[in-house]
Amino acid sequence: MIAGLLSAFMAFGTPSLAQERTQLLAGIVSFRDPALARSLENRLVSLVERKNAAGLRALGDEIRRKDGAVLDAIEALTTKHRATGTVADVELARVALSMGPCHQANLLIRKIVLAIAAGEAKHSHRSGAVRLDDSQADSLYAELILRCERLARLPAGTPKLGVPCALSAGACDEGED
Repeated sequence: MIAGLLSAFMAFGTPSLAQERTQLLAGIVSFRDPALARSLENRLVSLVERKNAAGLRALGDEIRRKDGAVLDAIEALTTKHRATGTVADVELARVALSMGPCHQANLLIRKIVLAIAAGEAKHSHRSGAVRLDDSQADSLYAELILRCERLARLPAGTPKLGVPCALSAGACDEGED
């Protein structure tokens, strides 16, 4: 699952190592909150259901302004690891490896919003949820947010983005995905 999540972070440029550390350490703390991911999920679903392209672009712009540096830092770490098989900054790698499902859900929902807002991810509304076509990122998000809520001892909500296949013993209808 981590490999799938890290694959989602390969779309933006890479900042310097010092910037990576500072941005990641400062930004990742807030991503522990499941309410942040659910809020973005609800906003995304509402905009998709209303077919509000301008609203989706505005949400994407907001995420780039607020969280672009953290997303870029994670991507840079991933890019270096894939290129070399190692990570030059042990502290940064340790932080990245310690991210739990809440962090991962928050990071992934942002990447999904950015991809939809930029027109890079085809999506539809079916089976009661927004689904990405030709991608498992939506189902991965659904699994991560449910794990996050469970670990936070919160009542599990029903994901409005994706279908949590792994948590339903694979008994989900992936439809066109």
